[in-house]
Amino acid sequence: MKPMDKHRVHGAARQFTRSTDAAVNDKLASLLSVQSTTQSVGLIGRTVDVTLASGPTLGQVVSLDLTGSQPQMSVKLASGSVVSGVTLDKIQTIR
Repeated sequence: MKPMDKHRVHGAARQFTRSTDAAVNDKLASLLSVQSTTQSVGLIGRTVDVTLASGPTLGQVVSLDLTGSQPQMSVKLASGSVVSGVTLDKIQTIR
């Protein structure tokens, strides 16, 4: 057997590193998705301060939609209206 020259060894190491980095990134994205879902499920029935286009307001999380790329909640406001499509980044405080 012939030993590999140093250029081929370095090339193989770079390719392995890129492959490993991509796998780690995929696993991390999957873990973050599970965490977002878990956090959202825990908010059902909770009163939250939420930032909407009209400004900050108080409401209760009444439902959760997990069909998209990120969890979206429906929040019932004090006025009785329900705002859907609220994402975790819009929740400011959980009461």
